Amino acid sequence: MSNKEDSDMEIVSRKVKATPRHDWEQAIRACPDIPPAKMSTLWAVAMHIEFGTGKHNKDKSTGKPRFVPDQALLAATAKKTIRAVSGDLEWAREEGWLFRYATNRGVGKPDIYWLTIPDHEDHEHDWDTLWERSVAIRAKAR
Repeated sequence: MSNKEDSDMEIVSRKVKATPRHDWEQAIRACPDIPPAKMSTLWAVAMHIEFGTGKHNKDKSTGKPRFVPDQALLAATAKKTIRAVSGDLEWAREEGWLFRYATNRGVGKPDIYWLTIPDHEDHEHDWDTLWERSVAIRAKAR
């Protein structure tokens, strides 16, 4: 990116800590509060995030995100409309599953997201929670 392009992006905050992608994927699978209809958009976003950092892959020579998908690519990946993806991204930000690190402010470049895990007082986001749900589903199926 050139300096002109860099100035078009507004860095929202540097105080939020991103979650490694593997941990985030486990958490979204375990959380009972995520509507199934939102999952394909969350997976589409995660496809473009580094496993170890929970942030976008960076170009080693510039330190800038190498590729940030726009909403049209996320919509194609999630098999949804751009409007549906936009709503899903807004929901994920409000619920704490995504943090918008930088916004394009309407300039036409995609926003940059980090993966985050919200705190839910009534349940955890771990393997045990997912296992307990699977046991309950098996019991209902019988």
